[in-house]
Amino acid sequence: MSITPLALWLLSQETRALSTRLARVKPLALVEAMVPAAALAPAAQTAIEVYLARERRIVQGAVQGYLQWLHGPAGQRATPAEAQRRFTFLRLRFNRVLSQFDIFADVLTQRSEHETGVWLAGLDAVAADALALPGDYYELPPVICYLDRGHGAASRRADDNGASVSVNAAGRF
Repeated sequence: MSITPLALWLLSQETRALSTRLARVKPLALVEAMVPAAALAPAAQTAIEVYLARERRIVQGAVQGYLQWLHGPAGQRATPAEAQRRFTFLRLRFNRVLSQFDIFADVLTQRSEHETGVWLAGLDAVAADALALPGDYYELPPVICYLDRGHGAASRRADDNGASVSVNAAGRF
């Protein structure tokens, strides 16, 4: 059983909605304001923007590819289950990109909060110093600290008294 015109139209509209939502995602530098002392290091800000722009382009390409497939001969012959399965995987990729954007937006929003932003910028410097090894064994990645209870990777390091210090890293670069 091939896809019905109604199912084709619905999936096409849902896919176009993903594309519209993706186009509305603006660079974080245009969305968040903070005092200069709380700002991210330029390397970290650049890494975030490059990563998010690349991911948006990849998903936008996947959206266009799905629409071409859906309206092409292969999509016309596909079963509704196959068309839905492909759309579901596209939607999962889309949600992953938006969740990364949300994490970085939360990070930058904390930087604009009174006192918290400057404190977090200080933690960035402490975390970068803690990760640096003498001898230049590797290039230190951009470090961003933020406060969170849920997602994010935690790097833990015990101090001399046995206490644990936790630094949350916002995404991958």
